[in-house]
Amino acid sequence: MRALRLSSRAAEWLLVAGLATAAGCGSSEPLRVDVVGREFYWHFTYPGADDALGTSDDVQVVRDFVLPSGRPVVLRVTSDDFIYTFRAPELGLLETAAPGLSF
Repeated sequence: MRALRLSSRAAEWLLVAGLATAAGCGSSEPLRVDVVGREFYWHFTYPGADDALGTSDDVQVVRDFVLPSGRPVVLRVTSDDFIYTFRAPELGLLETAAPGLSF
């Protein structure tokens, strides 16, 4: 499994991995997930039925990181309060999240 950095300015990662099965598998469009370090936990926001972030049907989860099988995923990693390190060693992913910066 492998993680590829999409840009040097905003650390969005394109992940092609088969960790778990989630709704929306089989789509060729990447699933966008917001990853926010807040109060010593990781908060994940997944798009709802409309497949778009920032809408009322978004699904917010604390501590449980789930990726669809067979679908590319783009993560936006940031923090609200402290500096955090987001790690997914199985994917070769290690990113630092700091308040006010998107990685």
